Amino acid sequence: MQLKFIEYAGAQLILPAMFESYFPFDLDYRDIPTFCGPGGELWDRLVPDHIQGVWVAVCCMIHDWMFSVGKRTFRGFVTANLVLLWNLVALVFSQGEFSRLFAPIALLKCLAYWFAVMSRVGWGCFRPMDVQNPVFSPAFIDKLVRLKRRPGHD
Repeated sequence: MQLKFIEYAGAQLILPAMFESYFPFDLDYRDIPTFCGPGGELWDRLVPDHIQGVWVAVCCMIHDWMFSVGKRTFRGFVTANLVLLWNLVALVFSQGEFSRLFAPIALLKCLAYWFAVMSRVGWGCFRPMDVQNPVFSPAFIDKLVRLKRRPGHD
């Protein structure tokens, strides 16, 4: 899976190149619907969509997209999770203003998300469909619907 950097909300985020045409560049990062959590109403409520007041749903959306396509390998799993960590840190520190006291707390919260997805539970949620076109992934289409978009709509 080819990755690329994109400029979004003042941060350099990493995004799979195949998703670029679907990325909601027109939306403010605070307007991205909730995507954090493993799915299901109860579980999604347990995972906050913000870290230190910064809305991070866009990072979870990219992570979910990466979890929905590609090959089910440990390398794919780790890559998706490292992209999540990078994007969380990049977005939180580009949008938040932290004192020397609170910056380590924000970083620890980003790491807590990463440890959660790197866990056995995270591996259980990793269900890529081995497709090269994300439009064929039900999880990807679900995210587009939540963004009020449809496949092929730019």
